[in-house]
Amino acid sequence: MSIHQSDPDRRPDDEFETGALTHLIIGAAGRLLDARRTPVRIVEIDDRTGQFTVEICAFEDVGARWTLPYEDVGRFQFEKDGPANDVGRVREIEAIIERLDRLMTIPCDGDARTETQRRVEDDMQQVRRWLREHSTFLAESGRLPDPEQRAGDGRLIDDFARFIKGRDLWDLEDAFATTFVSAPFGELIKGHRIVIAELGLVPYEGKIIRDEAMFDAPWSRPRRAEHILARLAFIGALAAELGIDRFTLYRGVSSAGPLRGPRNETFISATFSRTAAESLAGAHGPAGTGTLMRQAVPIERIFMTYLETIHMNRQYREAEAILLFDEGNQRF
Repeated sequence: MSIHQSDPDRRPDDEFETGALTHLIIGAAGRLLDARRTPVRIVEIDDRTGQFTVEICAFEDVGARWTLPYEDVGRFQFEKDGPANDVGRVREIEAIIERLDRLMTIPCDGDARTETQRRVEDDMQQVRRWLREHSTFLAESGRLPDPEQRAGDGRLIDDFARFIKGRDLWDLEDAFATTFVSAPFGELIKGHRIVIAELGLVPYEGKIIRDEAMFDAPWSRPRRAEHILARLAFIGALAAELGIDRFTLYRGVSSAGPLRGPRNETFISATFSRTAAESLAGAHGPAGTGTLMRQAVPIERIFMTYLETIHMNRQYREAEAILLFDEGNQRF
């Protein structure tokens, strides 16, 4: 049984057509080509960055807005008789895509990685002292919740919020986590991916920067790095206080076609809940391909979890854990 909302009476695919540049127009209604055909509507078009924004029209994330590059319009299907661009406008969009649809890579520097690890380990000692002095969770419980409840402990969530606000990073945390939980892509997320590569943690493999304001205040490289390192130090310190060096996590992967291993998108999604993973593995139904995986993952790879993140305890209850990509790991 799925843990996510869906529409069992949704319209068949033959009433729609695959997304094309003609559909990149405000007001176009369509559906994401996911297993449940999430309804969307285009609400913004931005030629400066070559991106369009859709509003989610149903299910848990209703009202959320996702911003994607023009060339990703094929990830959707649209109403056959909806608004459409003329040939001249399509050519304009093609020129924008030709300018912006380019790849870039940022390899990891070994010295940068060593320095980052040193900074995290040093900060962990400070965070452990903070937890001992200020953590309501450790003082009153110190026991992690049952993953199958798929809900974090409010005391730990409050601990983390107070910690990150004390570092003057709540604005980054709130915006990043809100965006990531809904749609783990776009320029805001890309900025963190680039800084993670510059810190030597995970190489960046993706599109070029589209928005020149990506690293403007308050999203400068130093502040993004502070947020990344503070998160890693908090999770590492919490695990150390609990005597944990690994989390047993699950991944459920489903596809209408053949399955593939994870690509380097910096972050890998997993879950503490076997039930949630089983649901994801069966998302495409009997006609699809799905697999359920389990692995004990080292704490140093954990970037974000539902345990401390309020945003992962709102519209989605997936008991999620976000890992840093490891090119040597073919499943996690």
